[in-house]
Amino acid sequence: MAYDKLTGDTHLIEASVIEILRLIEKSPASAEAIAQELAEFFSADDHDKIPELISATLLKLRDIGLVTDTPD
Repeated sequence: MAYDKLTGDTHLIEASVIEILRLIEKSPASAEAIAQELAEFFSADDHDKIPELISATLLKLRDIGLVTDTPD
């Protein structure tokens, strides 16, 4: 769970999202790089969907202010 002191919003954060945040806390990373790191957490059937799921998750995290875009 994450609490935003500025807005008073509380966000429920899934385990996979916590792993994404841990990875990008160490160093900024692209959705593709994150997908490669987290591939072991997904079933083999879902591997082709991982980059799309990561990108969607990063957009949601950006929208609630937990991550920002970085220049390439």
